[in-house]
Amino acid sequence: MVDEDRLWRRWQLAPLVSQEGHLTVVPSMQLLTALAELHSHNSETSAVAAIRQLKTRLNEWAKPFSCDIKEKTIAELCRVHKNCPDLTATLPQKKRVNDKTHVIDLAAADANDRIVYRFAPADKPNSKQRTVIDIERAKDVLTYGINAQNQIVFIGATHEDNKDRHPIPIRVLTGVDGVYLVANATDTLLRFGRLQPHQDKIIAFVVVLMTLIFTVFNTIFAHILSFGFLFIPLFIWTFYQLHQGIVIDIALYSLAIQIIQILVKVVTQLLKFWTNNRVLKNKAVSL
Repeated sequence: MVDEDRLWRRWQLAPLVSQEGHLTVVPSMQLLTALAELHSHNSETSAVAAIRQLKTRLNEWAKPFSCDIKEKTIAELCRVHKNCPDLTATLPQKKRVNDKTHVIDLAAADANDRIVYRFAPADKPNSKQRTVIDIERAKDVLTYGINAQNQIVFIGATHEDNKDRHPIPIRVLTGVDGVYLVANATDTLLRFGRLQPHQDKIIAFVVVLMTLIFTVFNTIFAHILSFGFLFIPLFIWTFYQLHQGIVIDIALYSLAIQIIQILVKVVTQLLKFWTNNRVLKNKAVSL
């Protein structure tokens, strides 16, 4: 899903589609891949059973709804129709993949889930730069084959003529091929589950604290104080929260603080101008 700045940061977890006059839930490729990967540690059939059970539960719930309803997502339907059944998908813990079990409630989830980007083409394709994924050419795979055991394989066109390029936060100018969106979204789901937004009270606390620092102290000392005692701990804490599946955007804090700081300066200058102008008028009257 494209944001307002034309960057791809989100993907649809389980969209609703119309089929034969009623609604049907189509679990995304990323969700099905995560279920297959995380449920396959027990037996070969457990992953198939988990996927089949999820699709059955979702479609039995969605089938009574006609295609002309106003609600377009599972969450919107469940907010209007209060009798929603269990619409959760369980992503179990698996060694070397994730360290905790994630339970995703599709009835409460946002229609568009965040992507944490980790995979992208190398800056210099012909260099020996190490990457966290292996990229194989289709010709070489057909000729020599590959060992795909215990690996997730994504098949996609990555040549320049495919017209499937999308700008992402870590490749704004050049963009990446569509297969990288699927790979990164799947990786996000495997490692973090569904990313949750941070609480508004955290933003309020940080903004108020930073505003007080820049109001009480001079600019240079305030920057040193805020960087050493707030931004560094906040930066470390951000990574910890991301590991727990919570997204915190430090840029929002900085932007809010800068706006408040500018407003404080403008108000101060206006008050100073108004006070000086009033003093001059009083002096003129006394003369």
